[in-house]
Amino acid sequence: MHQNPDFRTLLDRYLEGRCTSEEEALLARFFEQSGEQEKQVYLSEQDQARMFTTFRDSPRFREQPAKRNLVATICSYRLWKVAVWQAAAVLLLLLGFWSWDRISRSGKMIAYKQISNPKGVVSRVVLPDSSVVILNANSTLSYAEDFSRHRELKLTGEALFDVSRDQAHPFIIHTAGGIQTKVLGTSFTIRSYDNLPETQIMVISGRIQVQHANTVLGILGRNERVTYNRSAGGSYHEVVADAGKQAGWTHGEWEYENMSLKELQALLFNYYNIRVIARGTATQHLVANASMNFTNRQAAEDIVNIFCITAGCHYKWQDHTTVEIY
Repeated sequence: MHQNPDFRTLLDRYLEGRCTSEEEALLARFFEQSGEQEKQVYLSEQDQARMFTTFRDSPRFREQPAKRNLVATICSYRLWKVAVWQAAAVLLLLLGFWSWDRISRSGKMIAYKQISNPKGVVSRVVLPDSSVVILNANSTLSYAEDFSRHRELKLTGEALFDVSRDQAHPFIIHTAGGIQTKVLGTSFTIRSYDNLPETQIMVISGRIQVQHANTVLGILGRNERVTYNRSAGGSYHEVVADAGKQAGWTHGEWEYENMSLKELQALLFNYYNIRVIARGTATQHLVANASMNFTNRQAAEDIVNIFCITAGCHYKWQDHTTVEIY
């Protein structure tokens, strides 16, 4: 199936009832193969429920047994466990069925907007409900055009949210590893970069609820932070001195308490497009045990030098985009 160059056209034909029996059998085999893979692609429980309901309740699948057999095949497999080469196609398929269901009810396509910042760029985004997002460098935010009624977003990277209060429509942010942050109206930050092992949520004002799957990790108030390790699965809750100050990246200032090598790697990659290579296993666990403050006016060389002096390591530049720490 993944070799079909006109995959979306085939999906559209199926939704319109114009697929041949051979094409429908091809779709069924595709889902059977998808269920055998191990690589996971994140889909929220809400997305899964909406999309499976679309399959189950669609009049097309009540027309004849063959249609019901296909939807049974689809629903009997874990569609979100797919190989890397299938991920984009499967997401497109599932979102396509969801959009088709919404089209049948509203008569128009529900479009999704995605905002991505390149490395070194921080931007201010005003959402349709007047909530404001400061999106950090090398970060992506996705939301629906009907966001005022469906206030759900997906974030990769880091952002500060200043949320407009709306008790009827909770504001929910989904991040990697199944972390969900739910608020009614507050100001807070989320950091969830792919190149960092932890997701970190910190409240500047108001209250939020953070959960993983069906487990609540914490209800946080002002100057509280929860950190979830996506690899180990554990989390810890702490009080910070000044959450607003620690969100200084919104105006080009970065503050770290006990900066890790991974944080240094993320900072230099996201803002300076510089790769930091660690030589040796021990080096990968380096920590600079001190309070450290940097600004975007500093050169990358200065940041590396200060880190190594504090952490007790050495460095050398391989070229202008790569530095090795040992």
